[in-house]
Amino acid sequence: MTYRVGLIGLGLAVAPHLQSLADLGARARIAAAFSRSAGRRQAFAAQTGLPVTGDLDSLFASADIDVVAILTPPASHLELVQRAASAGKHILLEKPLDITTARSEALVETVEQAGVTAAIMLQHRFKPAAEVKDKWDLFTVSAPVPGANQSLETIAPTKEENNCTMPA
Repeated sequence: MTYRVGLIGLGLAVAPHLQSLADLGARARIAAAFSRSAGRRQAFAAQTGLPVTGDLDSLFASADIDVVAILTPPASHLELVQRAASAGKHILLEKPLDITTARSEALVETVEQAGVTAAIMLQHRFKPAAEVKDKWDLFTVSAPVPGANQSLETIAPTKEENNCTMPA
């Protein structure tokens, strides 16, 4: 199956996601790309040869789009997810979910009620740089050192100091 993707937002986040979608080969193709900016639409179309639109309503209404990739600033996520979900579109969402916990919870509720699938993009999760060499590095704390011109000192607590258990 080939998923037909509508991109929403043609800013800095679009380049790595274009590559990721291209890496999926025949499993995904970009059906349309939206930006409010005519200049960004023109530049994107010239660079990629892909169809662009300045009409977000038509993108959501299109039967040629199965999934939308929302690549916009976090404060816009809730509204865009609500519109996508009500249009029956599945959602790939650039992190973070939104700007507050309450808005993020509303976003999740919207997706659940609409019965669509949503996923947060974590494009670096399988890269070697993302691997944690020592599980206890997850509990490293950086804190200001009093009287040290606001420099940071890294404090790595021991297992006993954490009072927690980690899976083996």
